[in-house]
Amino acid sequence: MRLFLIGLALVVSLPACQLPGQDGAEGSGGSSGAGGNDAQAQTACERASDGCNGCFECAAQGNCAELAQACQNDPGCSTIDQCVSICEGDSECEQSCAFSSTDEGIDLYSRALGCVYCVECPQMCAGRGVCQ
Repeated sequence: MRLFLIGLALVVSLPACQLPGQDGAEGSGGSSGAGGNDAQAQTACERASDGCNGCFECAAQGNCAELAQACQNDPGCSTIDQCVSICEGDSECEQSCAFSSTDEGIDLYSRALGCVYCVECPQMCAGRGVCQ
């Protein structure tokens, strides 16, 4: 299965962290710093991973898999994903992928990233997305 949403640094304003049908949004405060008891507040993917990329993959194959699959099946969303994947971390390029697309797919793409960055990996991927 192709790793979905390779663009880890896409700067898109994401919807609220808690998505319908998802629990455990205790990380929705958004600004998780280096506090003393962060390990206790970590999600399962954060505990099982050694960094943001691993957490991202865990989330995309776990609790965010439904959104990841929906993005891959949606022509607009998968086009954004493919565009971002060739940017190789260039944030200007990634932004142009999102902004040059029509509204088609951007909502689903943002929801999928929100699931990963705001719900499943809020500490390990802090700063990679904007969680409201």
